[in-house]
Amino acid sequence: MGYAFRLLELNQEMVQRITKPPQTETVRLGTVQHFGYHFLPIWLSEFCKAWPNVRLVTDMGMTPELFKGLEEDRFDLIVAASGYTALSEYKMASMIQERHLQRETLIWVQAENSKIDPGKDPLPLVMFGPLCRFRPICLDTLRKAGRTWEIVYDGGSLSAVQTAVEADLGLSVLSLLSPAPGIQKADKNSGLPALPQADLSLYSRRSPLQPMVQRLASFLIEVVGRWENGARPGPTRPSKELKEPPLILTPA
Repeated sequence: MGYAFRLLELNQEMVQRITKPPQTETVRLGTVQHFGYHFLPIWLSEFCKAWPNVRLVTDMGMTPELFKGLEEDRFDLIVAASGYTALSEYKMASMIQERHLQRETLIWVQAENSKIDPGKDPLPLVMFGPLCRFRPICLDTLRKAGRTWEIVYDGGSLSAVQTAVEADLGLSVLSLLSPAPGIQKADKNSGLPALPQADLSLYSRRSPLQPMVQRLASFLIEVVGRWENGARPGPTRPSKELKEPPLILTPA
């Protein structure tokens, strides 16, 4: 099926290039804030270089906000938490297609040289707002482990959470791609409970599906897969843990 979709895309692209003059096509992408925090701009830049006739517009938000934007036709493609099409309460669920993008590894993070003991209760937490799925995952994990906590800082954005953790206000839960300089992965002997993995998916309308939207979705799946195959466990500083993003160049 994958090869068939690619052949159909290439055929349609060839016909368009032969029969029509090059035209600028706009693709509107919405993503959760933490996805590819360090590398997403580089990946998207490579996509635009390969397809110079594409105008790529990107916005970020929480999963519920992104789905609302997709329903209101403000996005063509979104990167959001998995499982949306299985939720019957969303009226457009049956009209949206879901493709798995990434199984995220969640980690406990704290400031470098932090003075906070992760083994003591109540555990001070730096959290995203109530709309972020990391928040219930974190709290449920602590609850099952019999730990108590106190949310000392509510951040409205990834940068706010990173800054608060770096300032040693508390610990937080981030994806493997989200830590910044000044933040490190909590020690495995810290006494913190293990975190479950979380899935990200790509969502778009089933019909009509623009060929370039499908191409962008396939591109993101491939670059994320290549990054995961080369990612190594260890310190969470980007300079040590995150490798250079892969480049997938298709002749324009």
